[in-house]
Amino acid sequence: MAAKVAKYLEMFKVTLLSNTAYVYDVLFRQLFLVVVMYVFIQLWKTTYSWEGAVEISGFTIRQMIWYLAMSESMAMGMPRIGATIDEEVKSGSLAYRLNKPYSYPLFHYAGYMAEATLRFVLSLAIAGTVTWIAVGPPAFTPVSFLAGIVGVFIGFSIDYAAQFGLGLLAFWTEDTWAFRFLYQRLVMIFGGMMLPLDVFPEVLRKIASAMPTSLIIYGPVKTFVSFSISGWVSMLVRQGIWLAACSLIVSVVYRMGVKRVNVQGG
Repeated sequence: MAAKVAKYLEMFKVTLLSNTAYVYDVLFRQLFLVVVMYVFIQLWKTTYSWEGAVEISGFTIRQMIWYLAMSESMAMGMPRIGATIDEEVKSGSLAYRLNKPYSYPLFHYAGYMAEATLRFVLSLAIAGTVTWIAVGPPAFTPVSFLAGIVGVFIGFSIDYAAQFGLGLLAFWTEDTWAFRFLYQRLVMIFGGMMLPLDVFPEVLRKIASAMPTSLIIYGPVKTFVSFSISGWVSMLVRQGIWLAACSLIVSVVYRMGVKRVNVQGG
């Protein structure tokens, strides 16, 4: 067991180091966040000033801007692994990888987490710097930060499972782009990337909160800026349930796809 874990940790390390070699290229691509955060800061400062409010939906201006800095950093950190799986299925390289002494899903999971970690850290460094200058230091404590980090990595894991599963649909469909596009928009709107779900109308908020997409970005990020132990534990339980459910579904789809490869002779 330890040897198997070490194998994927090594894959994580190799992917992380290979991406670090091009850290300046990655950092340059993330600079778009400066523009995004500037727009958000001006928009929300104007909104709070117009409303004459100290809080909106329970968020102070500092909490709101730091929420957006974290949510955008998470969104920018998520690799488009679904497109990679789609291409490997259609090109036949998946069949080649099946003969390797490692689990295909776990191989890509290690790579996904390595890339997501680096991109998230770099994005947060950029967005955090802009936000700190604009509204002051982070609106979270050491406890909420550590709790949020746990949620972030489980959120990344749920996103990986969802994207991996959508990419596998290439076994049965000519192109999975439409499915992946729809998923990305669901995460953007109902996952809390653009806005915390707290500002949604009540009916829409309840619907969005019940969706697994709310556990990818909104739940972890809110933990950073508005931490409560009961809310955090509840989020972890829901994240665990949805991660297990997504993993089970993906496992079934993957086995069905692999059978098609074997039946067709690779």
